[in-house]
Amino acid sequence: MPLAPGDAPAVKSRLDRLTKTYGPAYLDSDPLGLVHRHPHDEDREAAAFFASALAFGNAKAVRTSLGRVLGRLGARPAAALREFRIDENADLFEGIVHRWVGPRDLARFAHMTGAALREWGSLEAAFMPGYEPGAATLTSALVGFRRRLLALAP
Repeated sequence: MPLAPGDAPAVKSRLDRLTKTYGPAYLDSDPLGLVHRHPHDEDREAAAFFASALAFGNAKAVRTSLGRVLGRLGARPAAALREFRIDENADLFEGIVHRWVGPRDLARFAHMTGAALREWGSLEAAFMPGYEPGAATLTSALVGFRRRLLALAP
């Protein structure tokens, strides 16, 4: 159900309450805790994108898989992804399986993410061409973002 413009204050209030209840103290058990460890915005963006891609299953399993992926990408995941080329780095995620997502899937995702970072500079910039501030939903923006990423698939 789309969010009506008048609903925004109620949604903000609810999200603010949830933030107070499940704030920074919970990050140690949440996959986002691994994202927040990165001091640079571009690295948090890249780490968060991988976190969102793996965000199915219980939080502990997601956190474990994300930790392994980020460990392979190193201290600067955005830079590692910009340099990632599937033909040269296909084995980077060897041994990492998150439910049905395997090393080859992770390598393809890394390839597309890195290509997007090279082409647009950030994932936000890759998302924004389809964003319409007055739209009732983000559907068209998300569809466009997905299309742009898939166009970069190996």
